[in-house]
Amino acid sequence: MFYGVKFSQFTDQLTGYAALDYDRDGYMDVITCISNRTYERRNLNFYKGLPDGTFAIDEKNYDRLPAPCSNRKSIYGDFNGDGLVDICFLGTGPELIDPNAKEAPVIVYSHSDGAYSEEIFSETEGFYHAGCAGDFDNDGDLDIVLIEDYPKFGIMVNDGSGNFTFDRTLLSSESILRRFTAEFIDLNHETLMEMAKKRYLMSEQETVFSKCQHIAGGAFRL
Repeated sequence: MFYGVKFSQFTDQLTGYAALDYDRDGYMDVITCISNRTYERRNLNFYKGLPDGTFAIDEKNYDRLPAPCSNRKSIYGDFNGDGLVDICFLGTGPELIDPNAKEAPVIVYSHSDGAYSEEIFSETEGFYHAGCAGDFDNDGDLDIVLIEDYPKFGIMVNDGSGNFTFDRTLLSSESILRRFTAEFIDLNHETLMEMAKKRYLMSEQETVFSKCQHIAGGAFRL
């Protein structure tokens, strides 16, 4: 798929990636997350898409910003209101070596000069295999849902400039426990969002669509 990207140069595990045209030149670019299955954070690798379908290392951003230990979800959106696409990486930590693994969300912010900066939200770390973004409080910006077992689930409420407050009161716990992927979409064109969640139970899978009912105080009931 990624012609010209020599993944064989890595002895570590590729745990996740983001694919988007981050330099806005009309060609798909790739950001990869590498892990050595420990709490040691390796750096993100940036590759620019070229007209011939191959990729080249982005020298401005390559190997500068720490990647998640074990990326499980990449969420795209303009989280700081500057009109550029940012990326939120969610992860679980090295669960293969630590039964109590956890990891902090990471947002990589894009800038008009093509460079990226990063913020790590250490105060909201958890075992995040699922998450999604949407305007949950109807104030015109993107908030981020983090999903894992109680009590760590919640919403990173955005003030519109990329400043987040972690709120555990906006979602009911029984609605989101043990979900391993989630997205928000408007299924019935009522402008309110519904959450599509997939739960894995051993070899069985269950997909659940839950309507978000807007209740007092900007909260949602699933």
